[in-house]
Amino acid sequence: MKKILVITTGGTIACGSRENGLNPEIGGPRLAEGLAPKNCEVRFIDLFSVDSTDISPLHWEKLNSTINSADGFDGIIVLHGTDTLEYTAATLSITARRDIPVIITGSMLPMEADGSDAPRNLSDAFAAVCSGKLTGVHVAFCGRIIPGNLAVKRSTAVDAFRCFSGEEYGLISDGVVSILKEPVFQKQFPFPNDPAPVAVRKLTPFMLAEEIYANGCCGMVIEGCGAGGLPDRPELIEAISAIAKNIPVVMTTACIGGTDLSLYSVGKRALCCGVIDGGTMSTAFAAALLFCTQGKCSP
Repeated sequence: MKKILVITTGGTIACGSRENGLNPEIGGPRLAEGLAPKNCEVRFIDLFSVDSTDISPLHWEKLNSTINSADGFDGIIVLHGTDTLEYTAATLSITARRDIPVIITGSMLPMEADGSDAPRNLSDAFAAVCSGKLTGVHVAFCGRIIPGNLAVKRSTAVDAFRCFSGEEYGLISDGVVSILKEPVFQKQFPFPNDPAPVAVRKLTPFMLAEEIYANGCCGMVIEGCGAGGLPDRPELIEAISAIAKNIPVVMTTACIGGTDLSLYSVGKRALCCGVIDGGTMSTAFAAALLFCTQGKCSP
């Protein structure tokens, strides 16, 4: 009999309706009632109960410690809100254990709402964690299995999550898990002690040079447009070049597939400024990597 640990952190899946809106309040045993396989022994830790918008590195540290110290389990399921799930998955993919499956899931509707996607997602998470086909951190959502370092939220529909590389790594249908591609994870690092933050900026036609600051940060991620690049604006180029001399500055994109700074002249302009090509890294994963390595491991 497999022993599975379910860790709850709040999020929409655990929400009840209140006068001030949806608020996480339902614990693990109630969420998993009737959904766990009969051949599993399931234990629960209600670690915290927050909207994932409120998730911070302090929560990641506690979650990572709980996962890495949970001995005697064959797999772990983390229930999480969807808004920052990709950041949590990216961070845990670097810092969490890889000897057992750690499956992160949530839902777009509360577990107790009519037509909720939560029962399917949690059932799929149980199927994934019990399959014997996975190790390391993955996201299970709407029938997909996505490596934690590649998961991105792209809509508010029930199939909100995609693989940033554009590939399919695994599928779950009627409890049957199919692995289509083996994931490649970044080198593992311990969760940083007394970490410095990472600056994340979105490049737009409105951006001012004054917005490009990173005091006290260990790195910066600039989410650009398309394949990536910098506009021909001297004050912006000067600001980014100055920062890139002191900390790693990585360019990413919201576009599935990633950046290629060698493709266009605007991308080569970014390279000349010392900007690092994020390639197939999402913004969340690039930020997580800089955070976990404190800027010492460039992409």
